[in-house]
Amino acid sequence: MHEVFLEAITFVNLPFTVLLGLIVLYWVMVVIGALDSTFGSEFDGHLESGTESSSDHDANHDGWISGLAHFINLGDVPLMVVMSVITLSLWTGSLIANRYVTGHQTLLALACLIPNLLISIVVTRYITLPLKPLFRMLRRNEDDAVPIVGQPCRILTSQVTGTFGQAEITTQGAPLLINVRTLDGSCLPKGAIAIVVREDRERDFYFVTAFPDPQMF
Repeated sequence: MHEVFLEAITFVNLPFTVLLGLIVLYWVMVVIGALDSTFGSEFDGHLESGTESSSDHDANHDGWISGLAHFINLGDVPLMVVMSVITLSLWTGSLIANRYVTGHQTLLALACLIPNLLISIVVTRYITLPLKPLFRMLRRNEDDAVPIVGQPCRILTSQVTGTFGQAEITTQGAPLLINVRTLDGSCLPKGAIAIVVREDRERDFYFVTAFPDPQMF
């Protein structure tokens, strides 16, 4: 254990150690929030943040971001759970690579960053896969308590297409995040107002179409 600690605080591993420490601190705060009976609202707040950070530079870039988010199960699994897994994987990979491959040489450590990131993305995908049914069930319980079909929603992801997208519905509590698709394969941009027209319960998403008059929202 002492050797792991010494390895973790070496110069080439320290950035990942700090990042992992922030993740641990976050979950400690969540546990404290749970003790104060506020876990539900904290959890919902981060569930809604899914892939909101995707940028809108061009269609190809948006497609790449959407594809990556789908690959690591972001949206089906909450953002902070995915971030926690990928951070732990990056930290572990950094420790192993710098101890057995790079010899703690800075240039070699930098060269290992991309392979480490790629491996961590793949690891994150397969670690979070078994979690998808659990969070799907939790979302379904929330959806049953709030009427969804017929409600207006705001697009959160860089775009919504016939194969990918997320939106939020304003409720009296925390906004509700839902997976959405367009009916006709059209594209709705981030920030657009849509209306939920149908549910696909088997595949756990909703069909949306552009809101007739967004200014009414």
